[in-house]
Amino acid sequence: MKNLCILAAILLLLASCHKDKQDTFNKGATTDTVAGQKPSLMPGADLAALPPPFNTLDFDRAVAYDYGDSYDGVLIVDKEGRLDKSVLRQKELTAAETTNLLKVLGSPGTYGNGVSDCFAPHLGLVLYKGRDVVFHASICIACNYLKSSMAIPAMVRPHTDPKTGKELFGEGFSRDGQHNLETLCSSLKFSHCIGQP
Repeated sequence: MKNLCILAAILLLLASCHKDKQDTFNKGATTDTVAGQKPSLMPGADLAALPPPFNTLDFDRAVAYDYGDSYDGVLIVDKEGRLDKSVLRQKELTAAETTNLLKVLGSPGTYGNGVSDCFAPHLGLVLYKGRDVVFHASICIACNYLKSSMAIPAMVRPHTDPKTGKELFGEGFSRDGQHNLETLCSSLKFSHCIGQP
């Protein structure tokens, strides 16, 4: 009977300690999410204005890279999460530049044409949270195509061109999409900014 009382006292003490720890954790917890979305910590970035999948990413900076000293389809970030060594120039994007670029990449109007057989990207975009890569895209304006670390819904779904009303199916950049990417690339003074005529 004495052993049973000691065992009951130990269990009661353990249950009490577990509850105290749980209450302390809950008192210190805060939520920074809005409507179930992770916040963007990038100052000035308007997360709610971004299309999927960018409206759910938690990042605090965006960097554009001019890279690629070969034509073999090297991505800006490799499978181990390392930045490609052929970076020529880089520019940390402002919140406005980031928002604009992500709106372009997530817009159905950016896609709809075919792609070239080649893939030689020279424009890279990497979103970071601290030092960790959250998202990356390797863009080849000349090949009319990009590869990214996550699916971009606007690329893979048939959609209607907002200007012509024509249904588009291709993953390649539309004329507007290509123009927008060429303009961004040129404004950054990067190389390989001209696509196909």
